[in-house]
Amino acid sequence: MTNGNDGSNGHMARNGVNGASFDALIEHPGLISYLTSLGLDNAELTELSHLLRTGKDEELVRVIRGMGAKVPVRDLEQWDVDTGHRTIKLYMVEEQQILREVYQSFFSTHPVIKLMKASGDTSEDALKKAMVQLKPDVTMLGVRTLGIRAVDSLEAIREASAEVGLVLTFAAYDAPGIKALREFSMDSPAGCAYLLKHTIDSVDQLAQVIYSVVQGRIIVDPSVMDALISTGDSYGVPLSRLSP
Repeated sequence: MTNGNDGSNGHMARNGVNGASFDALIEHPGLISYLTSLGLDNAELTELSHLLRTGKDEELVRVIRGMGAKVPVRDLEQWDVDTGHRTIKLYMVEEQQILREVYQSFFSTHPVIKLMKASGDTSEDALKKAMVQLKPDVTMLGVRTLGIRAVDSLEAIREASAEVGLVLTFAAYDAPGIKALREFSMDSPAGCAYLLKHTIDSVDQLAQVIYSVVQGRIIVDPSVMDALISTGDSYGVPLSRLSP
């Protein structure tokens, strides 16, 4: 591989790729810092930028392999070259149509969070299928009531993808559901958030939760936390104490 200089503005070029790709990459220090930290030189940065922009996935993989696998393909695909941000792939499942439409409208144009799919189907088969096909970074599951069925849905998601972050929102919950959620949470390797719907003030707040979850953090609504702690190992918790 050879390096070139256009002689007029000092832009690096490689294999016929002009300096525009390198210019675009330079404008986004987050992405260039990440790639540079992997040991890539200017020519390699230019070529990867060009391939990302043109969507030439097969060629991208070939070039990466030629670089000695310095760049994890999955990590590179998560960067949006146009914005310079690491994109977060979101799969959103919401039982309530009005909320689903609000979230879909907001996230469909979000600069960082990429909505892969919005659905109202919370069946285990649908969830598993979507996880395999979409490979999201975060799955947001919204249900009316947190019961055993909702936790079964979480189990299905986790079974299909152990590393996916989870955001669970619900309007109400019962004792069996809280107990099941407690047991599920004891063996959860990724970030997660359990939120009561009425405590979410804005979609921007929800976006911040998604950012935190993808970083591996755990966020639990205070009243939900109280219920999880109080439940212990028995079902004998008054339902009034578990109401939002």
